[in-house]
Amino acid sequence: YEEFVSHSPDFDTLYSRRIPRNVIALEWLKRYSQNMHLLASNEKTIKLWKLKEMQTETGQTQICPMLSRSFEKGHQRFFIHSISAFSDGELFLSADELALNYWHLERGDSWYKMNNTEEMTAETVEINRIITSAKACPVHCWRFFYATSLGEVDICDSRLRSRYEAPAQRLMCSADVKGLNEEVQRELECITDADFSEDGRYIVTKQFKGVQIWDLRRTNEPFRKVNICDTDPTLFDTMCTNGCLVDDFHVACNTNATGFVTGTYDNFFVVYDVKNDHKQFLQARHDVDQKPEDMPDFEEYTKKVLHVDWHESKDLVTVASAHSVYVYQQRHGMGAANDPGASRSKEPEESAQS
Repeated sequence: YEEFVSHSPDFDTLYSRRIPRNVIALEWLKRYSQNMHLLASNEKTIKLWKLKEMQTETGQTQICPMLSRSFEKGHQRFFIHSISAFSDGELFLSADELALNYWHLERGDSWYKMNNTEEMTAETVEINRIITSAKACPVHCWRFFYATSLGEVDICDSRLRSRYEAPAQRLMCSADVKGLNEEVQRELECITDADFSEDGRYIVTKQFKGVQIWDLRRTNEPFRKVNICDTDPTLFDTMCTNGCLVDDFHVACNTNATGFVTGTYDNFFVVYDVKNDHKQFLQARHDVDQKPEDMPDFEEYTKKVLHVDWHESKDLVTVASAHSVYVYQQRHGMGAANDPGASRSKEPEESAQS
């Protein structure tokens, strides 16, 4: 469709470190005209791009990317890991490990800091609770959540207060950590990602060993827990040393949270059918004749599916492994895993344009 360079390498003079041009977060904005708008962020700077469709003399459609605005200096100490647009089409949210910021799409030179981080500015402060994910509600512009490394999901309501020292609701995502050392416990309790359903009624959370689905009308406990990884507990110490337990596996659900997709090791990903309580594992690869597995034995912990997404209105699942992007489409039954033959993969040159 189109390919363009969003960011250039930069240098942070305050902390004397190089800022790579790698794009680490993307967010499409609602479409109100023929033009499309995309938020793209590297570790420090968020940019708003307008993608304008133009007709060439030969009658072909050409996409012209134009930089509309840059949003800088809102995250000085830590790196941005999340951006999410609010449903009002005016504001968006950005987050790093400590800070949550409100931005207006028409103003790139100012932001509103939604939490107080002044007491955490000293380099000597030991930080045990960090923000790992943040998401705006796709329906209500006054609601958003952020997840933390302590297994918490704080749901905030901007109608109640402008700063969020205390959430309107808190979800506590438990993890089975009995008998494990303290460092492994912290990694297993950490929420690596979370997502709203498109109707705004459900939240899915991802921890190392599994996924939990929450109904926001009853937040005392999740209404479904799904085990994803049956790793031998005796291997956790080694995996923690090798850095495997800090892999940020993402999770995405469909419109009404009747299904979700998440990734795991050995290039496997999981599609789960909530109604039938059924999960299937597929391996992200070019072969289209593979059969789904119930619970594979992971062999390659260096190969992993970290990034996943579910189309907001269709049963299309996208997963990314290394430099390849795979798209799975439903043909029979609930999810993409029921029809592995429907997969399509794209190599690096094509995936940048998909």
